[in-house]
Amino acid sequence: MTASKSATGPVQLFATVQANLRYVFQASSDLAQWTKIAVRTNLTGTVDYTPAASSAPAKFYRVLVP
Repeated sequence: MTASKSATGPVQLFATVQANLRYVFQASSDLAQWTKIAVRTNLTGTVDYTPAASSAPAKFYRVLVP
């Protein structure tokens, strides 16, 4: 997974993964408790998601196959 952020825009998450599978994006502020934030079906080999802004001092993301 990669992330990009412009100086004025939100973080965008991208994952290059196997096509035709469903993927779950999760977020955590402490790497112990994870919350599902989006589900995407990959049709092209890349899935993306733009999470809502957060006031947390640190935010971690991961992508899983359910």
